[in-house]
Amino acid sequence: VFECDGRFYKNVASRVSVGGGGRVYSFRNPPAFLDRRAPAARQALQEVESLLDHLFRHPNTPVFIARLLAQRFGASNPSGGYLLAIAAAFRTGAFAGTTYSGAYGDLGAAAAAILLHPEKLSQTPRDGALREPFLKVIHLMRSMGYKDDEDREVVLR
Repeated sequence: VFECDGRFYKNVASRVSVGGGGRVYSFRNPPAFLDRRAPAARQALQEVESLLDHLFRHPNTPVFIARLLAQRFGASNPSGGYLLAIAAAFRTGAFAGTTYSGAYGDLGAAAAAILLHPEKLSQTPRDGALREPFLKVIHLMRSMGYKDDEDREVVLR
């Protein structure tokens, strides 16, 4: 038995059995967390939600998301114009005259901007990369079954 905010709680292990006909499933009761109506829990939840809202609405978030998504979709070093187009699509929910949701934070519009931007469509074979060069080397070493003689970390010089 323990106390929290003037209320006493007891962690009782009980088992619930479900089923029949030869198949009975038994599991322990799920843990019960503190009630959200408790003032301390409610304030903590509100603070976390407030922080997440602040981070989501921060002016740098669209550009940060744009850079990460562009890199994951094959542009190792995306240009500033490409990133601004993706960030604008994320902000407005629209790209190239097509409105997706029209809301801030629309990943569908951002994905359309990544894939349908003129810079992406007119790439030369030297633009972008499927993988970063270092990851290519690591993948090659793993696929060839590389093992260090002394079980040390791999150091590339």
